[in-house]
Parts: sequence; C-alpha cells; structure tokens
Amino acid sequence: MFSRWRLLTRNALTSMSDSRMRAFLAMLGLTVGVAAVVVMTSVGQGTQRRVLESIAKMGTDLIQVRAGKIRMRGGRVRPIGQVTTLTLRDAEAIRRQVPGAAAVSAVAGGAIQVKYRDTSADTNVTGGGPEIFEVLRHHPNEGRAFLAMENRTVRRVAVIGRTVAENLFPDESPLGKSIIIKKLPFTVIGLLAAKGVDADGNDQDDQIIVPVRTAMKRIYNRTWVNLILVRAAGERAMPRVEAAIRELLRRRHRLHTGVPKPDDFTILRQTDLAERHRETAGVFSKVIVGVAAISLLVGGVGIMAVMLIAVGERRQEIGVRRAVGARRRDIAGQFVLEAALMGLLGGGGGLLLGLVAYLVVRWATGLPMTMPWGLGLFALAFSTLVAVVFGLYPARRAARLNPVQALISL
Repeated sequence: MFSRWRLLTRNALTSMSDSRMRAFLAMLGLTVGVAAVVVMTSVGQGTQRRVLESIAKMGTDLIQVRAGKIRMRGGRVRPIGQVTTLTLRDAEAIRRQVPGAAAVSAVAGGAIQVKYRDTSADTNVTGGGPEIFEVLRHHPNEGRAFLAMENRTVRRVAVIGRTVAENLFPDESPLGKSIIIKKLPFTVIGLLAAKGVDADGNDQDDQIIVPVRTAMKRIYNRTWVNLILVRAAGERAMPRVEAAIRELLRRRHRLHTGVPKPDDFTILRQTDLAERHRETAGVFSKVIVGVAAISLLVGGVGIMAVMLIAVGERRQEIGVRRAVGARRRDIAGQFVLEAALMGLLGGGGGLLLGLVAYLVVRWATGLPMTMPWGLGLFALAFSTLVAVVFGLYPARRAARLNPVQALISL
C-alpha cells in the first residue's frame, strides 16, 4: 500500500515537473489567497492592538462631549456637519456642577499652516483650557504649560509637539521662539513629551496647544467649541458623571421645555470607542477572509482547468496504463493526488510568502503584529481541500476514459 502511494506521488511530481509553468500558474491563486489571509490578518490585528493601546493610554475614565451627532467611519469618529451648540460656559458649568468631574477642558481646534522665519508646516492648532494637559495626560517635558491667567487674558503663548518642533526647529531649541499662527506671533513656552498616534491614527506630536480663549478669539474667530473633554474621578464614577453631564446640558440647552427634544450633543466614553474599534476590526477581518476565500476558489478553478487539459494531453498514457491493468480508481487517485499536491504546494508557498511579507511589514511599520499561525495553517489546509474538490471532476473524467479509444490515438 505504501509503495503504491509512493509510486503515485512520484508520477504526480513528474507530471507537474513536465508542465511546471502551467502548474505554477494554477497554484498562483492559492498562493496569493493564503498569503493575503496571513498578511492582512496580522496587519489588522496589529493595527487594532495599537489603537486599543492608544485608547488605554488615554485612560478608561475619559469622556468626550461632542457637539451634534457623530458617526463612526473606518473606526474613526466623524461629526455630522458643523454644530455650534457647545460653549465655554457649558464646560465651566460641567466643571462646577458635576460631581466626579476631576478635570474639564473645552477644545476648539483645526488644521492651520504655521511659520517660523522662512519655514512653514501644516499642523493642528488646538485651543484648550489650562486643564487640557491633565485631561489628555500629555504634559510638556521641557518648558511649561500655560496658566489659567494666560487663558483669561487671551495671551498668545503656545506649547508645541515633537513633530512640530522637528519641522520648524530642526537645529535649535523652540523655547522662547516666536511662531506665526494666522499672521499673529505666538511665543513657544513648552515642548510636549513624545506620545505617538491616537486612537484615530492621528499624530499626537503634530499639534500646537494654545489657550482656548486665545484660539477662539485670535485664530478661529468663533464663540463655540468642538468638544468638551471630561476626566472622571475613576472608572466607577463614569456612569454617574455621564448621566449628570447629559442632564446638565439638556437643561442648559433648554431641551426639556415643551415637547422633549433629542440631545444636540453626543457623549462618548473611551470604552465605547474601544468597542467600536473592535467591531470595525471584526468587519475588516471578515472582509479579508472573504476576499481570500474568493482567491482560493479562483485558484481551485485554475487547478481544475489545468487538470482537464492534462487529461486531454495524457489520453495515451491513461490508455496504456489501463491496458496493462491499472484500475479506474488508480487513474482517479493519480489525478486527485496531483491536484492535492498542487494545493499543498500552492498553499505552502502562500504561507511562506505571507511570513516574509509579515516580517517586512512589521519591520517597516513597527506595528505590534503577531504571526497568525493557526489561521495560516487553516488556510493551507483549506487550499489543499479546494484543490482536491476542484480536481475531482478531471479525475473522474480521466478514470472514465475508454482505454481502446485512448490507444487508437497512438
């Protein structure tokens, strides 16, 4: 029995070697499919892990109050239109009237081009209250943060991130220097510690933080803010703080008067963002697996086409083997084995290609990726199964070939 299968395997390898280019092209779809499963799954897991780590660094006791309604697109928070319902007075009311609100900061910001001498750079200029550094847990490690007095008196002072410093001050210290924002000079008083990207993939070091009143009056010329950030006094206080904020803002915005109206703001917890990112990552993984499955099926069709061509080209071989005593199941087994070997080799090549691509992507991006060996081996087994299934019809056709007609063609 063992010698029989060894002979069949040798014959299958010989046949594949004789038409190696055709066999390679047939296996290519399986190779691409398995490699796609390995690489895209590892990238998705690495991206999700980085996002969740970023959310965890912000803390699970952070609450975002955003103006209007928001939607999640690609795992990111996106506002629906420009809404002007949140003000500095709302933030001050939350600070004074909501028990458990440990730190509160209004935020007004946007993308602006800033200059230093002859150098310019596009960055995010964020206006925040004096507590914004505590709320964001992003403090300057050189210089200082601005004071409450500087916010009240609309002083033009700025604390910049590492990326901004590298762009504008590559060869000198930024402290004490004057940068131009909206044609106005701002004195750099602090340099933020490096922090990396946030949950939405934005570079947290590519920003300038200025007093929120200065931002609203001198830069953006508006009376409303984008959002209010609230750091609760512990994770257990979150539900109570959230409920108190909602009740306070509904009362301040007069949403209780007459017929009750829906909220004109949205409250988000960091845990909500983490869960939505997990859901988005789950959908992404399913899409990738679906695309890879289609690629494997296409590869299976390619293998079936190659096997059908092989049946036509090897009619004489089949006739001779039948004439010397080979049974139909021997012929069928030969072709099924060839299909299985193509599936195994194609899937194995895809697993190897996926491993190489995984190592390159991890080195190039620094993502906290792990090699999905379990899923990769499953994809390898599935590619072999696909090849066998698509090889059954050609094998059956070869086994049913009339040996007399095959020999007549000699």
